[in-house]
Amino acid sequence: MAHKPSYEDLEQQVKESDNKYRNLLNTSLVGIYQTSIKGDIFYVNEASATIFGFESPEEMLLEGAIVRYKHAEDRKVLIQSLNESGSLKDFEFEAFTKSGETKNILLSAVLEGDTISGMIMDITDRKKVEQALRESEERYRSLFKNNHSVMLLIDPENADIVDANPAAVAFYGWSFERLTGKKITDINTLSDEQVFQEMEKAKTEQRRVFYFQHLLANGEIRDVEVFSGPIKVHGRELLYSIIHDNSKRKRAEQAVRDSEEKYHRLYKLMRLMADNMPDLIWAKDMDGRYMFVNQAMCDKLIMCDCPDRAIGMTDMFIAEQERNAGYENTFGEICVNSDAIIQERKVACRILQEGFVRNKHLVLDVHKAPFLNENNDMIGTVGCGRDVTNEKKVERALKEGEIELARKNLRLEELNSALKILLEKRDEDKKVLEEKVLMNIQNLIIPYIVKLEKTTLNDRQEIFVEIIQSNIEDILSPFAHKLSHKYLNFTPTELQVADLVKQGFRTKEIADLLNSSPETVSGHRKSMRKKLNLKDKKSNLRTHLLALDNGYN
Repeated sequence: MAHKPSYEDLEQQVKESDNKYRNLLNTSLVGIYQTSIKGDIFYVNEASATIFGFESPEEMLLEGAIVRYKHAEDRKVLIQSLNESGSLKDFEFEAFTKSGETKNILLSAVLEGDTISGMIMDITDRKKVEQALRESEERYRSLFKNNHSVMLLIDPENADIVDANPAAVAFYGWSFERLTGKKITDINTLSDEQVFQEMEKAKTEQRRVFYFQHLLANGEIRDVEVFSGPIKVHGRELLYSIIHDNSKRKRAEQAVRDSEEKYHRLYKLMRLMADNMPDLIWAKDMDGRYMFVNQAMCDKLIMCDCPDRAIGMTDMFIAEQERNAGYENTFGEICVNSDAIIQERKVACRILQEGFVRNKHLVLDVHKAPFLNENNDMIGTVGCGRDVTNEKKVERALKEGEIELARKNLRLEELNSALKILLEKRDEDKKVLEEKVLMNIQNLIIPYIVKLEKTTLNDRQEIFVEIIQSNIEDILSPFAHKLSHKYLNFTPTELQVADLVKQGFRTKEIADLLNSSPETVSGHRKSMRKKLNLKDKKSNLRTHLLALDNGYN
């Protein structure tokens, strides 16, 4: 699977492409410029500055384009032609250099909106050559032979190469004799018919600049720019042609076009990637003006239909614009000025920003960082934000739910504590009630049943007594285990003594409380030990009674 380039890779490629593009422009031998229709200069390369005698392009930017024209009318003609056709080639005019020297300039231009872009060439030398050729054939001969530019004399009637200067011999690679023995149709890659058509245009001065491909002796084909016009030599109507090897410039222009195309492809790819991201992505300059936004920024924060419309806006401007339209918008105001913090500290940060946009509450999880250029100079801030409004609502609801749950848990614990106390109280009351029932049965019913058994009973009466005893046992069975069945054999006095023993009273103290003698109390203790099977055992009576109360037996 092909490696998918990252955002950083694409950004680096764009930077490299931009640098390559600028290098090509700055090293071009042809002047390249960009001005406004009013004459303000936006860009010139090194070649342009050199042509007009300036030390640097920056120096030339300060003076503007209009002051360079020697004749103001030339500027008017240029603007009029561009307004009519949108582009112009081979426009000649006279211009002033920085020092006031006059130069002949050949210009091509394209008008896009209010911006004029194109190329310029210093043709002063060529114009001088043309003028010299017109003034004197002898003078022409000297200039022709000694000129470093490639020159040919061509007969337009039969395409014969009549003459060639040394520069032409060196350029094409044939000897003078062989070169002048050829026709221009042998060198030009166009068809013979096309070559004669072009020569006719030069002869009648319909055109003066031509772009061809010429064949060299080594078989190489070169792109050439030909300046051609009529001249009379020894009474013959010939064409003089000054040939410039345009191959390097063509390659440079193609490299520029390729670089621009690559740049535009990368930019389009980055734009598509950014606009398809659900997160908000932006870049601001040092004054807080937006330099780049993606579609999510337009849809959720800036509230405009096109990212390009947001360029140059600030958060405060957007908020004011929204309020003027009748919306509540506080996002650009109530947030912390994190841009200023990043500019001061020059470090990335993560913050939570919130406010109202179009009357709706918006919360963003924001990552911001310094925006550095290729020289590592800070030119602004970059950021991305994720809409976490719904997540924050859920978090708040969960937090409120946790608080309510804690409050309910506390209330439940309080209720549990109260219920536990009530249950313990109920168990105690139940125990007391059971003890009372048991003691009442022991004291008020069982003694009489015992007495009844000792009387003379017939068989039927004995059966009734047994039934009564059985029913009493059934009644007492659910809770009789709480007090040992051995308690049922205690007399009322023994029950009183047992209760005082459990409370820790000694025999003498119990006798005083019951208005009895210590000997009597001792007798009751012995009787209870016997009934509890503690006779002849070393077990403590009080400990045993307490164990019975606690359910141990």
